[in-house]
This record gives sequence, structure tokens and C-alpha cells, in this order.
Amino acid sequence: MVAQEVVQDAQRRRLAALAVEDVRVRKAEARAQAAERALQAAQADLTQRRATLDLAQVTADERDRIADARNHAADARDSVADERDRIADDRDRIADKRDRTAAHPADLDVLEPAWRPFGMHQPEPDGKGPGA
Repeated sequence: MVAQEVVQDAQRRRLAALAVEDVRVRKAEARAQAAERALQAAQADLTQRRATLDLAQVTADERDRIADARNHAADARDSVADERDRIADDRDRIADKRDRTAAHPADLDVLEPAWRPFGMHQPEPDGKGPGA
């Protein structure tokens, strides 16, 4: 009977060791599953963050495109304004030249005869004569 008890005791110890080992394996499997879930969650978060960054980049690119278009429009407006200023300057120069060259009839007596308009004569000193 002692031999049978020794064998049974050895079997119990072996079963207990297997049970302990089984618990360890289950705990390790549970930790591995938890780690796998955490990894999947992290990968999903990373995918979401990448999508958010991509959208932000697309938005920034569109904002840059709009700013470029606005700058081009401003450049075009500046060119039109510059041309308008050049035209106004030309008009002012022409008016100044016209004012300098156009003689008022009261100013004709100070002009040389070659500059007098055709058919106009200087009055005689006594106020009588062809131009009076």
C-alpha cells in the first residue's frame, strides 16, 4: 500500500504541476490576447491619425492654392492700376503740353509773329487798324 500511495502522490504532484502550468499558459495567452488587442487599437489609431494628417495636408494645399490665386489677382489688379496711372500721367503730360502750346487770344501780342495763328494780326499802336 505504501508503494501505491507513493505512486498516487507522484501522480497528484504531476497533475498539480500540470494544473499550475496550465494556469500559467492561460495567463500568458490572456496577456498575449490583451497585447494583440492593444496593438490593433494602436494600429487603428495610427490609421486614423494618418487620415487626419492627409486631410490636413489637402486642406493646407487648397489654402495655399487659394492664396496663390488671390496673389495673382492682386498682381493683375496692380498691373491694371499701374497702366491706369501711366495713362493718367500721359494725359497730364499731353494736357500740360497743350496748355503750354495753346495761346489764349489775349496772350497773342507777346508771341512772335511766326507763332500767331493764321489770319490774326497785331493791332496798331493807336488801337486802330487791321487787328483792332
